[in-house]
Amino acid sequence: MKNLTTLAVALLMGIGTVHSQNVDQDSVRTIALEEIEVLSTRANEKTPIAFTNINSAQLATANHGLDLPFLLLNTPGVLTTSDAGAGVGYTGIRIRGTDATRISVTANDIPMNDAESHTIYWVNTPDLASSLTDIQVQRGVGTSTNGAGAFGGSINLRTQSFSPQNYAEVSGSYGSFNTHKETVKVGTGMLSHHWAADLRLSHIASDGYRDRASSELKSYFAQLGWFTDSTIVRFITFGGKEDTEDQPHLQPQRRNQARRTSRRLLRRPEGHLPASSLSNSRRAPLPAPLEGRFGPSLHRRRGILSRI
Repeated sequence: MKNLTTLAVALLMGIGTVHSQNVDQDSVRTIALEEIEVLSTRANEKTPIAFTNINSAQLATANHGLDLPFLLLNTPGVLTTSDAGAGVGYTGIRIRGTDATRISVTANDIPMNDAESHTIYWVNTPDLASSLTDIQVQRGVGTSTNGAGAFGGSINLRTQSFSPQNYAEVSGSYGSFNTHKETVKVGTGMLSHHWAADLRLSHIASDGYRDRASSELKSYFAQLGWFTDSTIVRFITFGGKEDTEDQPHLQPQRRNQARRTSRRLLRRPEGHLPASSLSNSRRAPLPAPLEGRFGPSLHRRRGILSRI
């Protein structure tokens, strides 16, 4: 009888233990999450889109201080313009005849277009090509996720990755119209297996092909990275400062000097101007309005001199 009682008590304790274990397992809820996929907006050979890839080696061959649109000049369907005529300063780009307001420009898939005009001023990003890994130009409607701005085309920029080794680089170039570029790049490599940093400083200047179309551009690029076995965090910043000169936007001192030059020419005998001064803006700028007494062979019409 004593043995039966002991066996019954043991069975009850076992059942209670099993029951308590089942309750503990049921109290923990398991939720299965779908894996996260990061998809790029780059096109490949299987994408039904006309595109061109420009790698870092091709960029380095052509990067001598010109703005980014001129580095894409040999890309099919691309047309570039330059206010100064030398490819430095205010430049523009068209893809298949479409202006910049319908071309989506992204850096690491982040839009760079102006929020109001939806264009981009390349003069504010001088020597950005020195910090790029590659560029993809898509012609026509492409894979951009930034809305109707990609109707004419897309320009996808990808910045450089971190170097595992420390480095320092100094480069420069010189060309026509006193155009020159100086670039300094440094990198720490991997520090303590977790940190890395890169820095670039650039200076570009040019007198321009046109008279009074000089430009001086300064830019920087910096990135900081933190790495673990399962996480990568990158902080990237870049920018530029431009100082450009253009005839319609001369400073007041230069504008007054140009007016005095034209007035001295107008005081010549009989009011005649040399033929070269009418065709060469370098010798006789003709800002409006013009003042003075003209001879019988010249008259003024809306501030522009014309010969009768």
